[in-house]
Amino acid sequence: MNKPARNDDGTVVVIGSFDGVHRGHNAIFQAARSAADATGRRCICLTFFPHPKTVVDPNAAPRLLTMPDEKEFLALSRGINEVVSLTFDRELAETPAEDFAEKVLAGRLNAKHLVIGYDFGFGKGRQGNGKFLAEWGRERGITVTVVNPISFIGKPVSSTRIRRLVNAGRFGESLSLLGHPYAIFGEVTSGEGRGHELGYPTINLTTAKEKLLPPIGIYAATAEIGGRTYQAMAYIGTKPTFGQNPLGVEVHVFDYADGKIEGRVRFWFTNWVRPDQKFDSKTELIKQLARDEKFVRGLFAKQKRSTKQ
Repeated sequence: MNKPARNDDGTVVVIGSFDGVHRGHNAIFQAARSAADATGRRCICLTFFPHPKTVVDPNAAPRLLTMPDEKEFLALSRGINEVVSLTFDRELAETPAEDFAEKVLAGRLNAKHLVIGYDFGFGKGRQGNGKFLAEWGRERGITVTVVNPISFIGKPVSSTRIRRLVNAGRFGESLSLLGHPYAIFGEVTSGEGRGHELGYPTINLTTAKEKLLPPIGIYAATAEIGGRTYQAMAYIGTKPTFGQNPLGVEVHVFDYADGKIEGRVRFWFTNWVRPDQKFDSKTELIKQLARDEKFVRGLFAKQKRSTKQ
C-alpha cells in the first residue's frame, strides 16, 4: 500500500510518451513509485497526445498502441497517482527545453524528482535529455533518475518494436513485450443485428483513427462491464461472408444477460485464435462460430487451471 501523498512537498514526475505502457515503461514507473514512497510525495505521469511525430514528422507518425484513456488506466494501475496529458502541437514542439522545464516541471507540477527513460528527450530538438535535466535540476534541488532499457530476447523493449510485431501478425510476441493483454477501449455503436441472427450477438465498437488495431481475425478477449469481467471472443475484420464492408471491431460477450450495453467499454485481447475467412453460407459460419466459442472457452479454462497450480 502506498503512503499517503503530501501535496505541499513537491512531486515525483515521470515523463514520456509511454505508448503501450509496456515492460520497459513499467520499470520507469516502478522507479518513480519507489521515489514517491520514500518521500511521501505524489507520483505524476506527464505524457503527450497526439504522438510527437504527428507534428514533427507526420509521414512517420505511428498508429498508437494505447489511446489516452487506455494509457491513463494502465498507468494508474501501476501506482501512478495522476496522469497529466499535454496536447503536443507545433508550439510545444518549438518550446526550448529549459522553458518547458521551468514552466511545466518546476512550475505547474512542482517536481522535486524526475524519472525518465534512457532514450527520452523533450523540448526543441529533443535537448531535454537526462544530461540536461541533471544539470538543470542540480541548481534547483531537483534530482533525476534515468532508467536503463529492459531487454527481451536480446533487444530493448520499445513501442516501435511492439508495433512492428503487431503489424506483422506476431500477436503473442507483442503481448510478451507489453506484459499485459492488448487494450481496446471503444464506444458501443449500433450494428446491423447480424450477430443476433447468427445466435452470437455482438457489441460493435468505434475506435479512434489513431488506434493501431491487431490484424484481422478472431481473438479471445475479456470485457469489463458494470464493474465485472466477462470472457468473450472478438472479431476484427470486414465480414467477407456478407459482401464488402468497412473494417470493424465486434465482440461477443459470454454469459452476459444484463441488458443492453452502452457507452465506452474496456476490452482486453488475450489470444489470437484464427484468421478471418469467407463462408459459403450462414450455416457454415454458425458452425465455425460454435467451434470458436468452444476453443476460446477452453483457452480461458486452461489459463485458469494454470494460475491455480
